[in-house]
This record gives sequence, structure tokens and C-alpha cells, in this order.
Amino acid sequence: MLFRVALLTAVMLAVPSHAERRPVLGQIDLPHPYYFREMYLPQLTSGPSSLAWAPDSGELIYSMAGSLWRQKIGATDAFQLTAFVGAAYDYQPDWSVDGRWVVYSSYRGDAVELWLLDLKSGDSRPLTSNGAVNVEARISPDGTRLAFVSTQYHGRFHIFTGDLVEGKLANVKRLTGEKGSGKKGQRPEYIGKYGYDTKAAMHGLRLLYECLELMLHRRITLPRPEKDLLIKVRSGDWTLERVLAQAKSLFKAVEEAIADSPLPEKVDRAAISVLIAQIHLQFWRDR
Repeated sequence: MLFRVALLTAVMLAVPSHAERRPVLGQIDLPHPYYFREMYLPQLTSGPSSLAWAPDSGELIYSMAGSLWRQKIGATDAFQLTAFVGAAYDYQPDWSVDGRWVVYSSYRGDAVELWLLDLKSGDSRPLTSNGAVNVEARISPDGTRLAFVSTQYHGRFHIFTGDLVEGKLANVKRLTGEKGSGKKGQRPEYIGKYGYDTKAAMHGLRLLYECLELMLHRRITLPRPEKDLLIKVRSGDWTLERVLAQAKSLFKAVEEAIADSPLPEKVDRAAISVLIAQIHLQFWRDR
């Protein structure tokens, strides 16, 4: 019975059954946000990383131990460029073609903002203050534009551009689409058009139909026999009330099917393991 209950619960919740780690940066609203924090975002290193070449290729600026450093090619000495008092970590420098400016990401407080370093004066100033995660900044060849990645829109990573005007960032625009960019995977474009997330509703009904077939006949048919119905739901032809009524009816049918299902109470893991091994062996033998 535990297997059947777990299966129905998975259909109802449509979320992984394992516990997820708490994200370090709440500005990232994505499944498994810790992955992006540990694998995509820049990390504190004791050695040089994330380098940027000088326009004449004679020098490097790189991140090390949370600060930016400047070093000539072939030299043994490096000079520290940034040293914020307090908990701050500077990464991902990009050097302008005229050699004056360096834009970089700085993790201070509870956000990763973009900063601009004036190599002539040695002063740094913030370019963004949106409280999001802003990374991968790149200055255009003519030095008048900036492109970067940010989570400022719905907690998802999007590409933004803006104008660099007298050391300030202006006219910031988002370039990438908003598909699937809502909270917990909601899609604002569908909600705005139909009043609810029709794509999520379609998948919810599909899972219920699959669960019902599995309980009754021990199989799942693909493509789904109800594909025309599901396409209509996805296209917004069904009202939310109709979707909820259909889901309620399917839930009841699934619960009744679980009670009489011919499926075993527990998964035979040993048999599944043997089957997977046999499939692999047969695949490689046939090649």
C-alpha cells in the first residue's frame, strides 16, 4: 500500500520526494538553487581565477582571495586593486578596450552587484543596486554598452543590457524571454493570457490520466490517448473551473483504482536491477 500511496502523492504534489537543500541566495528561484550557487556562480579561491586581459594583452586582472589583482605578463609581482572593508568578494572582471574601466561582480551583504573600477583613480562605484544576483558582465568593444546576467526578473537568470554613461549604468533592458520564469516554475505569460498556468494544468491532468492507467492496466501509453484534450487545456480552451472539476474527478477515480490495483505493494528492486543490466548487455551486444 505504501507504494500506491507514494505514487498518488507524487502525482498530487508533482515535486521530488527527496528533501532539497536550503538555498544560500534567496534571489535564485530555480529548482535545486544550491547547484547554481555552487556550480555556476563565482567561488572564493586562494589562487588566481576569472581573468581578464588588458587591451594590449600585456597585463592581466584576475580574482584571488576575494579581491581583484593586476599583474604584468612575465612579472612576479601582482598589485591589489580592490579591498573592501568587511565581508565582500570580488569576481569576474572585464576590462574596457580603452584600458580605463573594469567592471566586476561583488558579493557583499546578501546580493551580488556589479561594480565599476576606474583604473585611473582607483575608485570603485556600484553599477547595480537591485538586490539580485548579477554576474558575467561584459563591456562592448566601443565601451558604451554593458551586457550581464541577472536574477532581478522573477529570480531566474536572464540576459540584460544597458548603456554605460559617465561611469553609470542606464537604460537597462531584459533581452531573454520570460517563459517559465515565475515563482516555483509558474509561467507569467500563460497566467496573464488565460488567468492560470495552462501548461501546468495540462501536465497535472496528464499525470492523473497516466496514474489511472497504471493502476488499472499496469502500463502507461505514450503518446497519450487524451492528447487532443490535453492540447485544448494547454491552449486555454478550458476554464480553470473545468480543469479543477476534471482533476477532482480523476483524483477520485485514481483513489478507487488504487484500492483494487493489481500492482504489487512494493517495488522489486532486485528484479529491476537485473532487468536494467540485461538491457544494457543486450544493447552493447547488438552494436
